[in-house]
Amino acid sequence: MSASEARPDQPSLPWRMASAAIMGLTGAISRAFLHGLNDVQTEGLPLFLELLDKRRAETPERGLITVSNHISV
Repeated sequence: MSASEARPDQPSLPWRMASAAIMGLTGAISRAFLHGLNDVQTEGLPLFLELLDKRRAETPERGLITVSNHISV
């Protein structure tokens, strides 16, 4: 941008405050929905955690690939 070009005006302080409040509220509602209305089920967690602990103790030569199947409504 050259010095002769005008920069766009910055939104007013009330606009920025309202925008931040709405974004925060949207995030809070989304988080409440995801954590409050969903039930997470994990099968084989003890075996998986044991595998991770074993890999930490050694120097892994290969990466670890996990698979997650999910149902969403």
